[in-house]
Amino acid sequence: MQSDPRNARPARRLSAPVQFAFVLIAASGMAASAQNAPGAGGQMNANQPNANQVNAVTSEAIGRAERLVIPLSNAAGIPLRVENPNAFSSRAWDTTVGSMVPAERLPQHVVYGTVIVVAESRAAVAAGVAKLQGDFPWLNPNMIVESENIDGVYTIDVRTVRNALRIAERLRVESGIIDTSLNVERPHQRHGGDPALVAQWHIENTLNPGNDHRIAEVHADDITGKGVVVGILEAFRGSFNSPYDPDDLAVPGFDFSSSVHPDLFDNFRQNLSQQTDPFQVEVTHETAVAGIVGAVANNGIFGRGVAFDAGLAALRNGSAIEAADAWTHQLNSIHIINNSWGPVNITFPPDTTGLVPTGPDPEDVNVRPPEVSRSQPATIQELAIQQGLNLGRNNKGRIYVFSAGNGNHFQGWDRFLIGNAASLPQHGFLDIVTDTFAPGNPFDFFALDGSDDLNWRYSGMMGDRTEYWPIATKPNVFAIGAVGESNQLAGYSTTGTGLFASAYSLGTVLPQNFDPVFGYVGDPVGRGITTTYQIGEGSDPNCPGFLQIDGLTCSFSGTSAAAPVAAGIMALMLEANPDLTTRDIKHIIQRTAIPLNFDPVGSYWTTVFGFGQTDPDATTEPPTFWQANSADVLHSDEYGFGLIDAAAAVEKARTWPGLPKLFVLDSGLIEIEDLTIPDAEFIEVGADPDETAPKVFHIVLPGERVSAGRELPSGVTINGLACVRENFRVEAVEVTLTISGVGPGDLFIVLESPRGSVSPLAIPRADSSEFAYTNYTFTTYKHWGELSSGTWNIYFQDFRPDEETPIGTLPDEDDPGEEHITYFGPLGMPGANGLGFPFPSLDHTEKTVVSARLRIFGTETDLEPNLACPPILTSCPGDLNGDGIIDTADLQLFFEWFLAGDLRADMNGDGQLTFDDVVAYRALWIPGFCNRSGPVNPSGRPIGPSNPSPNNPTIRPI
Repeated sequence: MQSDPRNARPARRLSAPVQFAFVLIAASGMAASAQNAPGAGGQMNANQPNANQVNAVTSEAIGRAERLVIPLSNAAGIPLRVENPNAFSSRAWDTTVGSMVPAERLPQHVVYGTVIVVAESRAAVAAGVAKLQGDFPWLNPNMIVESENIDGVYTIDVRTVRNALRIAERLRVESGIIDTSLNVERPHQRHGGDPALVAQWHIENTLNPGNDHRIAEVHADDITGKGVVVGILEAFRGSFNSPYDPDDLAVPGFDFSSSVHPDLFDNFRQNLSQQTDPFQVEVTHETAVAGIVGAVANNGIFGRGVAFDAGLAALRNGSAIEAADAWTHQLNSIHIINNSWGPVNITFPPDTTGLVPTGPDPEDVNVRPPEVSRSQPATIQELAIQQGLNLGRNNKGRIYVFSAGNGNHFQGWDRFLIGNAASLPQHGFLDIVTDTFAPGNPFDFFALDGSDDLNWRYSGMMGDRTEYWPIATKPNVFAIGAVGESNQLAGYSTTGTGLFASAYSLGTVLPQNFDPVFGYVGDPVGRGITTTYQIGEGSDPNCPGFLQIDGLTCSFSGTSAAAPVAAGIMALMLEANPDLTTRDIKHIIQRTAIPLNFDPVGSYWTTVFGFGQTDPDATTEPPTFWQANSADVLHSDEYGFGLIDAAAAVEKARTWPGLPKLFVLDSGLIEIEDLTIPDAEFIEVGADPDETAPKVFHIVLPGERVSAGRELPSGVTINGLACVRENFRVEAVEVTLTISGVGPGDLFIVLESPRGSVSPLAIPRADSSEFAYTNYTFTTYKHWGELSSGTWNIYFQDFRPDEETPIGTLPDEDDPGEEHITYFGPLGMPGANGLGFPFPSLDHTEKTVVSARLRIFGTETDLEPNLACPPILTSCPGDLNGDGIIDTADLQLFFEWFLAGDLRADMNGDGQLTFDDVVAYRALWIPGFCNRSGPVNPSGRPIGPSNPSPNNPTIRPI
C-alpha cells in the first residue's frame, strides 16, 4: 500500500542553490476517523476516501459525481461535485476554481454526513429533530452530540452526505436554530519550502550584523519563553505515519523519548497535546516549525528556539470540526497557536501556453491566467477563533498566528505597469516588452510569427492576497509575511491590507518565467532558517560542514518559517509581561516594528488607478506598497506594519500600561439597491495594414467605477457607505459584502476613509467562483490611528470582460487567417466566458452589490462627534450627540437645531424643517443604550453595556 502523497518527502538536491518551488498540489482524500461514525442504524460506506491510497481521479469520474451546494453556514456554501453522496463520507471536487488543472490535480475535499448545528439550546435542536422524524424515522434526539469546547454547537452524524444536506436545510428554518452546515475537510497546503544556507541568523546575525530580530539580546536578559505554551497546529487526518500508535498519546507515562525529536522532547507537553503525532522522527514540516519556536537550548543538540523554554503542544488539523476543536483546545493552558498552513488558493494552467480547452476539438482553446480563489471559513471556525479571543488565557485572549501564505507572484512595477497581451491563434498570454501600447506597431510587443520564445509570463498579476483567507486577518489575529536576509520582501510572500507584520525567512527573487507546474520558481537570496528536521532524512548539504547532521536543516523557508519566528517572539513578550492581552501585543508590535524600505515621498500604488491621494512631492517612480495615512501611521501590503523587533517589543511589554476599552462602530446590514457594476469590455482599436497577415487589435476597457450610497426615506440618495458621527481612534476596519453574480475576481474593490487613505480590499484576479461574495468579510489595517468620523466610501470596478477573448482564425493554404492581438493592461485579464472543456461551463455574469456592513474597531477620544452626519443614516438615529445613549441631552439638542433652523434636525430627509420632523424624532426617541451587545429589557431596547473581554468590543451603532 502506498503512503499518503501528502507525506511524500521531496528529494533533496545535492547542489546549491536549492530551488524554492511553490508547489501547490491539492491534498488527496482524507479518511474519516473512528470518532466520526455514522448515525444510528447506518454503516460507513466502503467507498469512503482512504488517505493511505493514491486515489486516481479522472475527468470522467468528476463528471459522474453529483453537483451539490454544501453549506458552510446559513449564508454561504461551496458548489462541489460529490463522488458518492450516499456514503457517510465522500471525496469531492470544486471544479469552479480548477479550470486550469488536470483532473488529478484538482483540490480535493472530503464531505461528511455530519450536520453542524449552532443553536440557542439543545432543546431547540431536539425539537427540530422531532419534526423531521416523519421523513427520517431513524433520526432521534439521542443522536445529538454537544460540543465539549464551543458553547451552542451540536453535531448529528447521519447515514449519508445526502441525508445530512437535507437535514441541514430543514433544520435551518426551525425556531431556535441559528446556523446549520456540513462537516467538510477542505484541501490544505503547508506554507513552507526546502531551500538555502546556514545557522540561526534570525536570532543573531554575525555575518550581516543588524539583519536579525535582536532575539539574542532578549535571551541575554534571561527572557526565554518560560511559563508560556505554544500550540503547533499541523498534523492532518490520515498523515500519521509514525512507528507507534497515535493513541499512545493518551497512555499516562508513555515514553516518547524515542519518537519525539530529541531537541524538542524536553519542551513537549504531552498532557496538553491532542491525539496526533508529536514532533518526531517521521514528520518534517511540523518538526521544523516547532523547532523554530521552542527547540531546547544548551543541551548539546543542534540549535535553539526563539522561545527555547516555552512548552510545545501538538494540535491536530483536518476538517472544520477538527480545526475548530484545536483552536479551542486547552484555552487557558495553551497561550499561542501557530498555524503555518492555509487553504489552497491558487491553481495553475496545465501547460506552458496557459491555454484551457473549451471543447473536444484540440483547436478549441482559450487563454486562462492562474486561478486565485478565496476560502471563506466555516461558521464553526469563526466561532472557535472568536471564543479563543474572548475566553483564552483567562479572558486575556488566545494568540493566533498564521503564515500569510506563499502565493505572491508579483514581478515588480516595471512589468506590472506594462501589462499583458494575448495573441491568438498564436496562443499566448505574454508580456509586452515596451512601456507603451501602440496598435500600429505590433512588433514593439512580441514576434507575431512565434519566432521569439518569450515564454508565458504573468507580469500584470499580484497573485494571492491575505484578504482571500479572512480567518487569518480577523481583528486580533496575526497574519505574518516573510522577509529575506537582505531585508527585502521574499518573492513568494502573500501581500494584503490584512497583513499585520513580517518576520525573517529565506529570501527569493522571482524569475521572469512562469512554470506551469511549480508557478514562479524563485531564486534563493540569502540563507534559510536553521531548525529541527525529520530524523532519517539525512544531512542538509546547505548547512556548513560541521552542521551537516541528520535531524537538522539550514534551509527551512516560506511564511511557514516566518510565522513561528513571530509566535516565538510573542512568547518572549508574554514571559516579560503575562498580563498582556492580545490587543496589547498588537499595539506593541505595531509601534515597534521596523518599516523596511519605506519611501517617505512615494505614492501608494492604487494612485495608478485613481484611488487615493498622490503626494505632490512624490519623486518615486514607480509607486510603493507603503501608505502613510492621516494619522501618520505606516502600513505596507508587503510588510504589514514592518519587521518585528523582538528586543524593542519585549522592552515595551515590560512596562506596558494597557489600553482603553475597545469598541466597534457597526453600521449593521446596509441593503444597497440598484448598484450594478458595469462589465469590462473588449474594444477594437485598429488593424495592421500588412495585407499578407492581417491583424486586429483590441484592448480591455474597464467598466465604469461605481460607489455605494444610501437612500433617505424621502427618496434622496446620499453618496457614501456610511457617515460616522463618533470620533473614535481606529484600529482595524471590517467590510462585509454580498455581491451577486459569477466571477468575483473581475472586481477591484476599494475602501476609502473620510481622510483619503485607501484600502484595496479585492484585486482583479482569475476567480471564477459561482457565488461572487456572500457575507464575505475583508479586514484592513490601512486606517490604524485615523479618526473614524466622516463619510466612508467604497468603490467597485470591473476589469475582466465576461465575453470571450477575440481569437481570430487559423491560417491555411488559401487563407492567411486573421490574428487578434489583445492588450489587457496592468489589471485586465483574458475574457472570462466559460471555464472550458472538460469542466462544466460557468460563464461570468453581471455583478450587483446587494448589501454591505461596515465595522470600525477603535477606542474613544475626547473629541466632539461629527454632527454633520445625518442622523437618519445611522443605525441609532435617536442618538444625536453620538454618545451611544438616547436621553434628554439628545432631545434638547434636537430642539436647539430645530429652533435655529439647522437642517441637522431634518429627520425625514425632505430637505426642510416642519412639524413632521418633530413627529419623526419623537418616534425615534426611545431612551436607552444604543449598544447592541448589552442585555435587553422586555421592550427589546438594550439597557446597558456588556461586560466583554479585553479583546471583545462593545458595539455601538454608526
